[in-house]
Amino acid sequence: GVFAGPYLHPAFGLGQGFDQYVDRGKYLGDVGLDAQHEWSMNEAVMRGESLSFENKPFQLASRETPGPHYFSFTYTPLLDDDGQVAGVFCAAIETTSTMTLADNARAASAAQQALAESEERLRLATDASEIAFWDVNVPEGSLIWQPGLRTMFGITTNEALSLDDFYAGLHPDDRETVARAFAAACDPLQRALYNVEYRTVGRDDGRVRWIA
Repeated sequence: GVFAGPYLHPAFGLGQGFDQYVDRGKYLGDVGLDAQHEWSMNEAVMRGESLSFENKPFQLASRETPGPHYFSFTYTPLLDDDGQVAGVFCAAIETTSTMTLADNARAASAAQQALAESEERLRLATDASEIAFWDVNVPEGSLIWQPGLRTMFGITTNEALSLDDFYAGLHPDDRETVARAFAAACDPLQRALYNVEYRTVGRDDGRVRWIA
């Protein structure tokens, strides 16, 4: 917008009866602005200074959505032939959506960082206590093992593993007991707790290890 002529001085707070029309402090307070700062800014513009502000927060009572709402402004004085400020060009762009996206991105990044730190603490704890976790896709018979669990089965390579590899790594005397416990845990009618102690025979090193 452009402020010029009789609208210039009232709009930028340079007297000429402006206080008859609006309480400047109350008006600025209603939109969440500091009156002293804003009117100091207006005076700077009237001295011929160009100003710009990015992502200023406002509380707008007319909006249904809660604030703050963000706007970026530029104020450019328009000079007459004598070099005096005869008008001010003001451009305003709402940046609420940009700020919201930035806030969401920061929150997502913080959550991702917190998750990474939590996983690292869990890894350190499991490594120190020789605990390992594994996931199994029962329909496909595929396994996802932590490195620690591969060590428990004496596996030194990183190829994909299956349930066949799991059962092949069990001590022959314990294989049937483990198979029954696993089947009971997978049975939707039983949903038994998978809690079994068994021995493994290392695939690559032949070492016997007890697992619980």
